[in-house]
Amino acid sequence: MLDAGVTAAAQALADRRHFSLDEAQWQAFQEALDRPVQTKPRLKKLLREPGVLG
Repeated sequence: MLDAGVTAAAQALADRRHFSLDEAQWQAFQEALDRPVQTKPRLKKLLREPGVLG
């Protein structure tokens, strides 16, 4: 099942290897990358809990 998901994701993203951004979009992207890391307690908790498959 995992292999099927990975294959489906690869196919869905195959045509998205090149993204074009205008100057404002590029600046917003750069600012997002430069922001400090934020702690996400709910995400941390979610990732520590066992999933439905194991």
